[in-house]
Amino acid sequence: MSTLQLSLAIVGGLVLAGVVAYNAWVTRRSAPRLASGEPDADKQSPMDAPDTVPAPSSSRDSAGEIPEDERIEPVLEDVPMEAVSVREEARPVPSVAVTLNHVVAAPDKRPGLDVLIDAIAPLQLDGPVSGEAVIAALPGTRRVGSKPFAVEGLVEEGGDWESPRPGQRYQSLQVGVQLAN
Repeated sequence: MSTLQLSLAIVGGLVLAGVVAYNAWVTRRSAPRLASGEPDADKQSPMDAPDTVPAPSSSRDSAGEIPEDERIEPVLEDVPMEAVSVREEARPVPSVAVTLNHVVAAPDKRPGLDVLIDAIAPLQLDGPVSGEAVIAALPGTRRVGSKPFAVEGLVEEGGDWESPRPGQRYQSLQVGVQLAN
């Protein structure tokens, strides 16, 4: 071995020994103190000082817990329960006439394809096609790579674009791949 290899091996061994010694020192320093031994007076911080005011032990049991009959649970209001029940019974029940004026119409179903974010290819058909035939011809997955793929049909009677469904007949189809999220 050359002197370069020998010196690099020695330096590497010293670095490795230093890392092991440092880890042992940190582990020993952060180890929990022994429960039976008293902490050193010079190492004790002001936060570790024992409490000078003892807790009243007359109302506590051997485990240090307060018995059930002396425990005070928090409450939301300072009103006794009898007053709450009387107040609730005295309140009249509100009644509202039910009319259909307040019914909100359901928003229209948004189309599955949008010219702003989809690449749309129209498919012209020779004649009307049933929804069952369109569904049967669709691929098993609704994705092309990682992008969503959708098919819409132009309903024969209504003239609206919708996703293929059984029982409908379609004049034309359009397929699209979403390009933007």
